[in-house]
Amino acid sequence: MLERIFDAMTSPRPNKQQTKTRAEDRAALGQRLGDAARLASNAADLFDERVAAFVGINRTDARCVDLIDYHGRLTAGDLAQAASLTTGAVTTALDRLERAGLVLRERSEQDRRKVYVALTPDGTRLLRALYTPYKTAWIKQGKTFSDEALAQVAHYLEIARRMSLSYADAVRALELSPDASLAERVAAAETLSDWSLPPERERESD
Repeated sequence: MLERIFDAMTSPRPNKQQTKTRAEDRAALGQRLGDAARLASNAADLFDERVAAFVGINRTDARCVDLIDYHGRLTAGDLAQAASLTTGAVTTALDRLERAGLVLRERSEQDRRKVYVALTPDGTRLLRALYTPYKTAWIKQGKTFSDEALAQVAHYLEIARRMSLSYADAVRALELSPDASLAERVAAAETLSDWSLPPERERESD
């Protein structure tokens, strides 16, 4: 411990030029990260669009399918909350997906009043055929990172998810009529200038 203190005391302090260079490097890294995240988001958007078109469903229905696949099965109410849709919109989406043979409704064995939605065997098979090669490529890329680096990436993506959902709620809360002018939309958007990410709430137990 004393050796570390001595080293800190005797090590040359960075001059103003070094400090400036570090700040510039940090700013450049932040710009690179922001650009990469933005372009990745656009690429993911195109990816989702192409997959939905191939499956023969719209983007909203595709989001519902992905959430059902992720959770295994959901009630219509839980799906509506997860997808940020009204219960009416979810019911309509599930009707379309059921007709397409992708999902099925099944009653709970414990509570016959509760109805769950799950993927059909063919729906599951289709998603596995589409996503397994993509997932395998991700796993291969992940092997080039250390555990610590992957943990940081995962943490960053978790924050990105929170930010996207929170900001989406903030935009949705802006009160505008459907026929609002561009000037009115600009004025409403400018009220978001003080927005910040709310503190993370503790996850509720299942």
